[in-house]
Amino acid sequence: MLMSLLVAAASLAQPAAEPLDTCVFATIKRGGAISGGRVEVSSGNKLADRQALRHLSLMNVSRTNQDGVEPHSGYVLVRMHGPDMFTIELQNNRKLFNSCAEASESAQD
Repeated sequence: MLMSLLVAAASLAQPAAEPLDTCVFATIKRGGAISGGRVEVSSGNKLADRQALRHLSLMNVSRTNQDGVEPHSGYVLVRMHGPDMFTIELQNNRKLFNSCAEASESAQD
């Protein structure tokens, strides 16, 4: 078990040739914090999915949007580019998507 975790961690230590996408259902709270994340569509890599959830729990979208945010729930695409290198896809930098398909489509534009 420990060996498989070490191998998995080593494989994520290099930037991914292809980014790993995890779609997460979450809630943006009034202050801009993202909470309650659960994986809806896995990247296929359990470690990457756990790291995506961890990354989201540290995010606060109010820092990137001076107009404020309304509390709401929806879907967000978390793209892992390498170890501790993530991007997230939000509508207009402040709103979660209605579905994983919308989030994924937006990321490809």
